[in-house]
Amino acid sequence: MSAPNTEAVMAALFAIAQGVNSPATPFNTMSRRMRHFNDVPPEEIPAFFQFQAPGRSTEGGVRGLPVHRLKVFWICYLPGSQGLDDVVSPTMNNYYDALSNALLVPFGGMKNTLGGLVTNCYEDGQGLNDEGLLTTPSLIVIPITILTGI
Repeated sequence: MSAPNTEAVMAALFAIAQGVNSPATPFNTMSRRMRHFNDVPPEEIPAFFQFQAPGRSTEGGVRGLPVHRLKVFWICYLPGSQGLDDVVSPTMNNYYDALSNALLVPFGGMKNTLGGLVTNCYEDGQGLNDEGLLTTPSLIVIPITILTGI
C-alpha cells in the first residue's frame, strides 16, 4: 500500500479550516504559507495559516506494515490585548473551539480520514494560546497529527 498523495491530504485539511471561516469566526487571511506575525499587517488579522512541519516519520503498524506520521500546525493570529483591562480570551476560545471541533467527526468514536485519504487526522500534542502583548497579536497554535497506512 503506498502513501496517499500528500498534496491531496494537505488540501483536504485546509478545506476543513476554510469551513470555519464564518461570521462567528471570520478570517481576513487564510493561507497554507506560514508567515511570522511581524509579517502580517493588522488589517489582515484575524489570520489563519496551515504550517506543514518539515519531515515525517515512519513506524511499524499492524502486522509490520508501515504507518507514516505527518505533523501540521494550524496557526491563528487574532487581535491582541489593547490594554490591561482588555480581555481577549473569549475571542480566542471561540476560534480555538471552532477549529478544534472542525477536526472532529460528527459520529463519536469514528476517525477523521479526510474523506478516505488517510487512516486518521486528529489534534495531538500541546497547543498554545497566548493573549499577546500590547504590540503583538494573540496567538493560537493547534498541533495536528495525520496517520497514513495501517
